Amino acid sequence: MVIALAIGMMAVEESHTGIAQNEDSSVWGVLPWRSMFTMVIFLPAATLMALVSMLVILRNAAVLW
Repeated sequence: MVIALAIGMMAVEESHTGIAQNEDSSVWGVLPWRSMFTMVIFLPAATLMALVSMLVILRNAAVLW
């Protein structure tokens, strides 16, 4: 998903400027690399938050039932 966003935004930037975009000349080209390294750090916290959210949703559904 991040790669598709990066490629799409580089294409938009290239169409506006007329300059070929790649990882060296565009911030969007670096986005997949940056997200790959930060995802390793925040993925456990995001997983824990998703699990807690699902448990709260199930509890609320059971109480409302």
